[in-house]
Amino acid sequence: MAKRQPRTAAEYADTAAEYLTLARGHMDAIGVGADHRNAEAGAAVVQAAAALAGEHRRMAEYLTVEALRRQHMEPQ
Repeated sequence: MAKRQPRTAAEYADTAAEYLTLARGHMDAIGVGADHRNAEAGAAVVQAAAALAGEHRRMAEYLTVEALRRQHMEPQ
């Protein structure tokens, strides 16, 4: 994950992708025949990573819209 707080829309989008990669990496722990404790831990990681990815995606969208709004409002 990012070592510092993302600042741009691109950084937020990249961090969201990293969280989704983390979630995918823990999906195997949830599979059929998995140890119950490992499955619970894997599910918790997947759930948290997906939630964080969603928040970062929304922030990237917000920053993109704000940048476009500001660009539109600048005198030509």
